[in-house]
Amino acid sequence: MSNSRMTGATTAVVTYPVDVWFAGARTFNAVLDFGGRAISRITVDPAGRFPDRDPADNVWPRAAAAPKTGGN
Repeated sequence: MSNSRMTGATTAVVTYPVDVWFAGARTFNAVLDFGGRAISRITVDPAGRFPDRDPADNVWPRAAAAPKTGGN
């Protein structure tokens, strides 16, 4: 992909221009094609450069919730 760079054998950083948001869109469909390789994890803004109310929702697949312990 022309908008990606490999940072390791199995990790790529993919960037999109900010113009995708200029029209006021609240969603964006990113097409990721790595030549048949399976994608096992996606992290949005892994360096935490942008303010985010809930950075925990920036990862796919979403992490399983920790089981609650003790109490009723």
